[in-house]
Amino acid sequence: MINILLWIVFVFLFILIIAYLYLIYRKLSFDYHQKQKEGWKGKLRPIIHECMRNECIQEIPKKAIALEAAEGILIQYLSVLKNREMRKRVKWIAHQLFCGFYKKRLMNRKWVIRLNTLHYIDIFQFKDFEDDVLTLLHKPFIRKEEAYLIYSILASFQYSGLYNLLCQSKEPLPSFLCKTIMDRLSPELFQEFLHSYSACPPAIQKSIIDVLGNKRELKFVSFMEELLVHQEVELRIRSLKAISKIGILKNETILFDLVLSAHWQERMMVAKVMGVLQNEEFINYLKDLLSDQSWWVRTTAAQSILQFSDGIQILEGIVGNKDIHYDPYAIDMSKEWIARSYEKHGL
Repeated sequence: MINILLWIVFVFLFILIIAYLYLIYRKLSFDYHQKQKEGWKGKLRPIIHECMRNECIQEIPKKAIALEAAEGILIQYLSVLKNREMRKRVKWIAHQLFCGFYKKRLMNRKWVIRLNTLHYIDIFQFKDFEDDVLTLLHKPFIRKEEAYLIYSILASFQYSGLYNLLCQSKEPLPSFLCKTIMDRLSPELFQEFLHSYSACPPAIQKSIIDVLGNKRELKFVSFMEELLVHQEVELRIRSLKAISKIGILKNETILFDLVLSAHWQERMMVAKVMGVLQNEEFINYLKDLLSDQSWWVRTTAAQSILQFSDGIQILEGIVGNKDIHYDPYAIDMSKEWIARSYEKHGL
């Protein structure tokens, strides 16, 4: 029995030693690779600097380590340069150096190498790689991380078939990806998604609303108003958020029904929109929302009242009114925001 235990301990220690030695080997290999790369960066900086100013007289070696070093230098240039022509020059140099290198790497068996290559294609905006990334997208071995990045790249390339590609996706797309895609689209391509809004997957629909709010263009207000009567509550909430950013609502009476929503998030956004629009008809509704069961709705309603020119007087009237009985929630919230207002203005 003791011999068996000793044997198990010995095997366990042996495995630990092997694992430790492997980690040391990986660390030393990484350090050696980084040292080589830094060495190449030192050699290549004057060459690339000369390429930025004039013609590239001296050719950069096509060794993988040299190209990785050149990648790092060119990315540094992109991070600091603001001039459009200079940035174009950086991307042109990158294309001359990495075009063949990246085409080979896109077909690498290791998905991490393919993903990194896609990342650099995105950074340098190699638009002539559109067919290559589309080919990769339809490979059976592709991972979802690669597919997500390819969708973003195609959005930057303004790929005309992007709408069909996204709508035919078998898996639901994450919200962050849809938002990234919508942000990258040209006005013309974004309009295509907007025209086919009802046929888009839910995640894309929500992202379209968010982007419309960020654009703050009045021409989208009518579209937002239509969504305020949509049966899905999340779309209504996102539309209210977008309207609060745009600051315009043609048919303000739509809000009167939404005040009675069963969802506190929707009531909160209605209160916020009322504060942005500042219609005197909203004041009584905001007073009612000061008694809402949700703290978030109450505090938003108080903030919205303060946005009116006589907002502080309205809240003081709620606190000191002897004729109308306001519930404790409304009074406490009014007191809190009166105090905050005085503190903000140094009173």
